[in-house]
Formats: sequence, C-alpha cells, structure tokens
Amino acid sequence: MDSNGLVPWQSRIMYTWRRNPLMRTSYRVQSVLHGIVVAAIVLAIPVAVTLGMVTHDRLVERSEQLRSVLHTVDATLDADAEPVATAPMDAPSTAVSVQGHWVFSGTSHNGQITTKPSARQGDRILVWVSADGNQVPPPPSASGALRDSIAVAVAAFVGMSTLLLLSGGGIDWLLDRVRRETWGREWTTLAADRRWNAH
Repeated sequence: MDSNGLVPWQSRIMYTWRRNPLMRTSYRVQSVLHGIVVAAIVLAIPVAVTLGMVTHDRLVERSEQLRSVLHTVDATLDADAEPVATAPMDAPSTAVSVQGHWVFSGTSHNGQITTKPSARQGDRILVWVSADGNQVPPPPSASGALRDSIAVAVAAFVGMSTLLLLSGGGIDWLLDRVRRETWGREWTTLAADRRWNAH
C-alpha cells in the first residue's frame, strides 16, 4: 500500500490516468485494453458453463431418443477372447473384439462383439441393435454425457481465453513498437537540436 492508501494495482491504474506530459495515449489505451481482456475472460466463464449445459442437455436428449428406437439382445460368443498387447507399454488391452451371433425378431445375425479379455466361448454379452437387428454403438451414458459436456465447457473457456490473450498481447506488442519508434524519432530530433546540444 502506497502513501495514498492504495494497493499497488490501484495505484498503477490511477497513475495511468494522471495528467503527465510523459504519459502517452497508448499507455491509457493499453490500460483500457487490459481491463477489457480481463473482463472478457471473466465473462467467458458463464458462457463456457452455459455451452456445457446445453451440450449436456442435447446429449441426454439424443441418448433418450436412441434408447427409444434401439434394442438390446444377448449375443453369444463364438470363440474365446484373446488379449491383445498394446504398444508401447505392452500391457493387455481392457477390451477385445470377438466373433459372436445373436437373434433378433427371429433372424440370426453375427458380427464382432466388444468384450473383456477374460470372456470365453459361449458367454452371453448384451449388445445394442437397430430395428433391422444390426449391431450399433450403445447410446451415450449419463456419465459419458456429463464427461463430454465438461470437456466442451473447458475447451470453450480455454479457447476463448487463449484467443483473448493472444489478441490483447498482439495489440500490446504493436503499441509498444509504435511507442518505441516514436521515442526514437523524438530522441533523434532532440539530438539534432542545436539548443539542446548547447547545454
């Protein structure tokens, strides 16, 4: 806290707007710019949260829609599951594809079924199928919808913040460059002034 009872950031803001012949307009522009960037980043938080909530609602709605038209059936595995090593850790995979078959509306179907590495021939696995009996990906789960909506909100906030900071930084750099060039020209003019050299 300075002698005027102001904390450092308050003192700096007040100093920027004091009458001072050395205080260029560009300094005041930068001060306003910094305030706008900070305010915009703060406002980006509720925007990102709203976007995440809208995404969550749409995913839940899509999941409910899919669950109303898709069906689940028990598929039977035709072979034992064989764990597949995954590089670079050479660790067993947590999910493998095994040939299997299922019956839907009296018609037999077959295809690759995703299951655990410990599954054995004859095991029954629940799969999702469409109205024609073909296997389809399962609808998004509640936890998956929540995870995806959080990812969207975080990505939106990071993206907006990055864009704001890069834009503000670019304008900052431009103003600094213009100010340095202006100072350089003025010092050159002053150095050429004979009255200044006489001192």
